[in-house]
Amino acid sequence: MHWRYDAEDWMKMKIDNSERIHSVIERAELYPKTFASSLESQLLKENISVVYFASPPEEIQFLNVLGSYFEKVEFFTGSSLEDFFKNKFTFCPDILRDLVENISLLEQEICFISDFFIESCFSSWSSNIVLERYAEGIRSNLNNLDIVAKGLGEAYEDSCFVRSFL
Repeated sequence: MHWRYDAEDWMKMKIDNSERIHSVIERAELYPKTFASSLESQLLKENISVVYFASPPEEIQFLNVLGSYFEKVEFFTGSSLEDFFKNKFTFCPDILRDLVENISLLEQEICFISDFFIESCFSSWSSNIVLERYAEGIRSNLNNLDIVAKGLGEAYEDSCFVRSFL
């Protein structure tokens, strides 16, 4: 799953229906237990027992809170990859120097090969993964705004921009 909604960057972006989208994201962050329950329910429905959250480093704190509410699905974030890189690549300073970029590249591959991908709407990073998965015939994708809105008892009745082209 990709989560890309930090207030200092993404939330300043102007897109169609942005007030509605920002409201859904802000409510997810205000009610992480509700969001976690909705997401976990969706994952279990798809027989998924492990979720990896790809995100910018600024989102890790929120994701750690979110992950603490998961009861049946194992939850991982970029912190796990960061620890892996720091433990396994001590001999390679170039990899560690570009750690954030290398984690992002590995996260893209994890998301691409996953059984199920939940994209972050309006993110070019997510869009690239969805397009790559479609090119490979992989159609098991959802957008996270649908899951958040559903968990809040609403319906997000819009599509991510990539979907409108597919």
